[in-house]
Amino acid sequence: MWGINFEAHTRSDMLLVLGGVLLAEVIIHKVPGLSVPFRRLYTFLHEAGHAVAIVLTGGSVKGFRVHRNPTDGQAGVTNPLDLEWNPVVVLPAGYVGPALFSAGLVLLSSLPYLAPYTVGALGVLFIVVTISFSYWRSCFTMLLGLSVGILFIGVAWQPNLLFAVFLLNLVAVEIGLQSMLEYLELAGLVQEQESEEQDDASKMASLFKHWPLRKPMFWVNVWKLISVVSVLAAIWFTWFRRIPD
Repeated sequence: MWGINFEAHTRSDMLLVLGGVLLAEVIIHKVPGLSVPFRRLYTFLHEAGHAVAIVLTGGSVKGFRVHRNPTDGQAGVTNPLDLEWNPVVVLPAGYVGPALFSAGLVLLSSLPYLAPYTVGALGVLFIVVTISFSYWRSCFTMLLGLSVGILFIGVAWQPNLLFAVFLLNLVAVEIGLQSMLEYLELAGLVQEQESEEQDDASKMASLFKHWPLRKPMFWVNVWKLISVVSVLAAIWFTWFRRIPD
């Protein structure tokens, strides 16, 4: 289908991909505006994580929305239709979910011969999630999800295998970085709002009566620890254990 030798890519090829990803990251964060699409993609994953968790725990959702121009620190919103969902699962899903997504992409890139299939499957997944959960009146959310899905499917059909691996790692690294920035913002909200319970960590803490579970920062640190360990474990397994010689 792609007309290439899957076995030809060795450690030097993969390290070339890694170098390209690091260079791209420098450019993305040096040139104003280039990181914005990745920030919106992170928000999409954040809200999709909440929406999927609601459905998986027995609830239903009206949909989620990614704001084109975030205001008051709110980049997106998910609206459930009922209260049947489990908040212990749903509240952290928006934070831990994107980090697990990042870790999963890194792990999948350790199997470069599957990269086109992986990228293509992700494209289909983005399209399905967009159609299933985004507000039908939110043109920006629909455009974002469908554009990412079509882009991934297009990359899956191009003949350069290493480019598919590059895309997997670039998205993984950027989503991982955005995830860490989100934890910094969440910690700031917790410290500013204290007991107002407007953020997910404070809402989580309100479900418990005993220390330290009733402290919002406890949940910020727990979710961050799970995210960091997941991403670092995926990086170690992929780049220091699985790359062929």
